[in-house]
Amino acid sequence: MTRLSGAVALLALVPVILALLKPAALVAEGRPVLTCALDNTQPSTETQVEVTCSLIDNLGIPLADTPLTFYVNFENGTDVAWDNGRKTAIKTTDSLGSVKAVLDIGKRPGNLGVLVNYPGIYSSFAFVKVEAAPDLAPAFEQSMPE
Repeated sequence: MTRLSGAVALLALVPVILALLKPAALVAEGRPVLTCALDNTQPSTETQVEVTCSLIDNLGIPLADTPLTFYVNFENGTDVAWDNGRKTAIKTTDSLGSVKAVLDIGKRPGNLGVLVNYPGIYSSFAFVKVEAAPDLAPAFEQSMPE
């Protein structure tokens, strides 16, 4: 092997050597992180619950333009639907990896589960107790003159 061919072979190994020397954080493998929160876990009937989610990759970088699927996972007496009128809604994350979906609470009290999905990752399974709406009509006694 000539000196020149040895140098060329060594140069060919440089990218491999550099890849091995990268900090672990730059080559870390992992799954995205999906976190969600409900603005109210005990809504009354005929109100709305806003579900806000954030999706980041394993390095903490927001995943923009990514569809998330929102489910009403089970119902026990309630008649709820997402803002599209269905039990399932697909919403796309914004440039910050955030997305919001609105759950319309129906007229019947009960319990329900909320589940949000990014392919392969389920998050925020929440039990929501729907209370009967308070009667807002003023209660008064009307007395009859004697």
